[in-house]
Amino acid sequence: MHTDTERRPSLALDLIGEFRPLVVDQAITTLARANQLRPEQARTEDGRAGILLTEAGRAALIDAHERRMLHTTRGALPGFTGSLHRQAQHLAAHIDHSIPFTGLSWR
Repeated sequence: MHTDTERRPSLALDLIGEFRPLVVDQAITTLARANQLRPEQARTEDGRAGILLTEAGRAALIDAHERRMLHTTRGALPGFTGSLHRQAQHLAAHIDHSIPFTGLSWR
C-alpha cells in the first residue's frame, strides 16, 4: 500500500496497482513485440535520473494504453469481468465493513 503523502493519490494508486500487469505491462509488451517502441523514442536529461520518452514515444504508449483499456478482461470464474470500477465498489464495501476486501488474482 502506498503511504499517504502530500499531493499523492495513494488510494487511487493502490487500487489501480492490481491492474498494472493487465494494462501497463501488456501495453508495453505489445509495443515492444511490434517494434513500435524504439530506442530513438527515448532520451536522457542531464541532472535527471532514468530514461524519458520523446513525444513520439509518449504518443505510442498512450495509444497502446488506450487500446488496452478498451479490452475487457475476463477471469477464470464464469461471469467474472474485472474492472477498476468493480474493485472500487469492493473497496467501498470493505471500508463500510460490509464485505472482506480481496485483491484481484490473474492467471
